Amino acid sequence: MSDEKENLLAYRYRLISKMDSDNIMDVWYAVDVELDNAPVIVSKLPKAVLSSGRVYQQVKAAMIESLKLLHSNIASIRSLHDNAGEPFFISDFTEGQPLNRCLDEWGKLTVEEAKALLTPLASAIDYAHGRGVVHCDIRPSNVLVRVDGSPCLCNFCTTA
Repeated sequence: MSDEKENLLAYRYRLISKMDSDNIMDVWYAVDVELDNAPVIVSKLPKAVLSSGRVYQQVKAAMIESLKLLHSNIASIRSLHDNAGEPFFISDFTEGQPLNRCLDEWGKLTVEEAKALLTPLASAIDYAHGRGVVHCDIRPSNVLVRVDGSPCLCNFCTTA
């Protein structure tokens, strides 16, 4: 196998830049070399999560449940992988920016603007709850505002 393939996650995903990091996930912008460098999001579990078997199993179970979620306002998770004992999952890349950054730029929202964001998010949350999946960390940085202005809920991390 070539050195280039060996430097990829699961011999397929090339990490380009780190987008975010918290106690549960390290989130990377990456490309899928098997699909003509299509952009994807790679979410890796930090070593602290991996060292806690209970937390790891909880997060893994949530990711598996999240694979079932198909809603226009929920970031689609494609697959779960293991890279030499370090699990990660692949999500579709969506062009946009986190709501917290948008709010910094926009300032105070009108009631109509808030409704335009919150109504689709409430629909997404209701849909997920109906399938037994609970988002444990709803906050502006886990909502992506797409280029068209529609919201997308990201980073599910627990189940009911």
